[in-house]
This record gives sequence, structure tokens and C-alpha cells, in this order.
Amino acid sequence: MAAVGDIIEVKDFQALSNIAGTILNVYHFQVSSVAGSPVINNMGADFLSWWYTDYLPPILAIQSGAASHIRIEVTNLMHYATEFGTFTPAAPVAGTVASEYNSPTAAWSFELVRNLRTTRNGSKRIPGVPEAFVANNVAQSPAPGLMPAVETMMGDTQTVGTGSPNIIMIPVIIRKPVLVSTPPTVINLVSSVTWRGLGSQTSRKQLL
Repeated sequence: MAAVGDIIEVKDFQALSNIAGTILNVYHFQVSSVAGSPVINNMGADFLSWWYTDYLPPILAIQSGAASHIRIEVTNLMHYATEFGTFTPAAPVAGTVASEYNSPTAAWSFELVRNLRTTRNGSKRIPGVPEAFVANNVAQSPAPGLMPAVETMMGDTQTVGTGSPNIIMIPVIIRKPVLVSTPPTVINLVSSVTWRGLGSQTSRKQLL
């Protein structure tokens, strides 16, 4: 059962048309409050509704329609062996920009700014950069105007479930133990999120 202080990991699996394999973004949240007795294994509908209806829309608005989100894997890292689930929407959820993607390796780069120096800053690279949003490797309108909504969502408090049970959680950066079954002990709040520009899937430091 999820409790205050637990770390919830959400793995977002994505695909690009005509490209083999999947692309993965991993998000971490710390539970700040709960209602009822929330068990992740039993909350598939709640997590699907939150992720695909509430969390993803600002991200979909900066992704090509040739990029799609195909499933999420959710794990309570404090109960790694027993509390987890793989949740799949009825159909893949695609980006909303009517454009091919710029490059299989191109990504929108975001920095999750740490609250303390106990970890590095976090990083998120969103694939499926629309070709129509880029010229000469520089973001073009309307892309810059869409980024604040993504920054806000990545840095905001999240609520999973509309009644009881539900989970309220805040974004964090963690230092993962070597053994994945070991609960993390180094946990850092995300103080803000900053769009860094057009980057690459292959390097957290490279910006085009």
C-alpha cells in the first residue's frame, strides 16, 4: 500500500513510426498524502486516466503525430517486489502536431532543477520533435510558447484518483541504489523545470 514518503516511479514507453524499439522516459514522484488505502496494482484505471488525460497533453502538444505513447509501468520503489503494474491504454496516444518528426534522435531537452545538492539536476528528453517546429536546428514558433505548460506540468503536484483511494505526489529527483530492490534514500525535491532547447536522445549534455 502506498504511504506518505514512498517513491512512485512511472516509466513512459513511447514509439516513433518506422523506428524499431521503444523510447523510455522515467519520472519519479514522492507521495505527499493519500486517501483510503491506495495499492498501485489495483489502480490501473486511475493511473491511466491521470497519465493520458491529465499529465501528457502539454507534452503531446510538442510531439509529432508520428510519436506515440504505448504504455506505462508504475512501481512503488519502497515495495519494489510487490507493488507495481503495467497499464496500457486502449490505443496508443499520439502527439498532436501534424508533422513528421525531425530526427529519430532529436528531443526537446528539459532540466529538472534540484532543491539541494544531494543529487544532480534531473533531465528529461522528449522524443518526436516535429519537423515543422524546427529550422536549422533551432526551435521555431509555436514551439517556445508551448514549453511553459510542459515545465509547469513536470514541476507540479499530481493527483492520481478522483475519490478514495487516491494518491497526491510531488516530482522528485532520486539517486537510485545499485540494487533496484533497495529503496532509495537520497531524494531531492524538484524546485523548478527549465526548457533547454533542442537536444539529443543520446547525450544529456548535447544541445543541437
